[in-house]
Amino acid sequence: MTGVPPVLITGLLFTLLLTGLFYGLWPYARRVFIHVLLLTAAGVLLGQGWFWLELPSLHVGDLDLVPGLLFAAALQPLGGRLPLPPGLARRAKPKI
Repeated sequence: MTGVPPVLITGLLFTLLLTGLFYGLWPYARRVFIHVLLLTAAGVLLGQGWFWLELPSLHVGDLDLVPGLLFAAALQPLGGRLPLPPGLARRAKPKI
C-alpha cells in the first residue's frame, strides 16, 4: 500500500461516488451503468489534466474536485450514444 499514490485512491473513490450519483439522479432516461462509469472516469481524468496544467481549482490532496466534477457532468449526455459492449447488447428490457 505504500507504493500507491494517494491520488489514485481518492480519484477512484471520487469516481465511484460520482458514478452512483449520476446514475441515480441524472434526469435522462436510464442508461447502462458502464457508460456512466466510463464517462465519469474520463471526466475525472480530464480534471486531473487541469491540475497538471496548474490551472486554478479546488483540490483535495492532488485530486482536482471542481474541474473533474464539471467535466464528468458535461460528458454524461453522451452516454446514450456510446456503443454497447457485446456482452451487454442482449440485456433484458426492464418491465414497466
